Amino acid sequence: MRFLIWGTLATWVVARLHQADKLRSEAAGHPSGQLMIALLRDPCCGAYVPAQGSPMLAQAGKVEHFCSSECRDRFLRLHPAVSGSEGQ
Repeated sequence: MRFLIWGTLATWVVARLHQADKLRSEAAGHPSGQLMIALLRDPCCGAYVPAQGSPMLAQAGKVEHFCSSECRDRFLRLHPAVSGSEGQ
C-alpha cells in the first residue's frame, strides 16, 4: 500500500515539474520548448551548420555554408572553376 502511495505521489510531482517547465518555455516565446534553427550541410565535410554566422561562399546564385574557413578554402582548392564572392 505504501508503494502505491509513494508511486502516485512521485508521478504527481514529476507531472507538475513538467507542466511548470512547459509554462516557463511558453513564457519565453518557445511554444514547443525548443528553439528551431535551420541547419545547412557543409558541401566539403558534410557537417551541419547554422545559416547564421557560418563562413559562406556565393556562387552562380547559390550560397554554400561551411563549418569553418578551412573547409571553405579546401572547397575552393578542390573546385578551382568556382569563383564567387566570399562572405564572413
